Amino acid sequence: MLKLKEYPMVRKTDRDLEIPNLLEFARYYKDHYISVLDVGAHCSAKYYAKEIRKLAEWYVAVDPQEDKETEKIVDEYYQMDVVKNELQPADFVICCSTIEHVGSYPVVYNDIPKARLVVLLHILQAAKKYFWLSFPVGLEHVCPGQMSLITEKELEEWEKLMTGCLTEKGYFWSDGPQAGYPWKPVDRKTAFSQQYDERLGNRAICIIEGAM
Repeated sequence: MLKLKEYPMVRKTDRDLEIPNLLEFARYYKDHYISVLDVGAHCSAKYYAKEIRKLAEWYVAVDPQEDKETEKIVDEYYQMDVVKNELQPADFVICCSTIEHVGSYPVVYNDIPKARLVVLLHILQAAKKYFWLSFPVGLEHVCPGQMSLITEKELEEWEKLMTGCLTEKGYFWSDGPQAGYPWKPVDRKTAFSQQYDERLGNRAICIIEGAM
């Protein structure tokens, strides 16, 4: 997948890139899964949950925070910390722009990379057929109380865990989504080589697709 090359700037955020790719993947494989697990589902109702609802016979959402709007859309909504709790199995597991917040917000952990690794393991264990992840990447940078970028070193550790099931990986760049600059595919070196600029927000995103 990851065949889309143009991303209209509608929201002027990461979601202009992530949502089209997620829904393309979900629609392409819609006849091959029944259940969907949305990890980090807070605010999904504003973005993609209604479309996923049309595709899934059973839709479960998990997040440390309460979300009444998403809860109305899904079959089950669990308010819990995924670091401390294993996930129930599902055919298709989604983790859209969430793992970068693990350990920083809303639940704080001293060892952020370790906490994120645990969440990734739980996702891989829960995925019966497919998984889809997106997250910002770049040189090491922490936004206190919010999130931290996934560095190339950290991603390399994740890639080892996904050996044999990682089917597609893409990197994307924007000169500044808030200013209306569009997202475009880039190489790995470009994605990881830029310093984070708080005025511009996330500018490099990685998307990973997998099949078990």
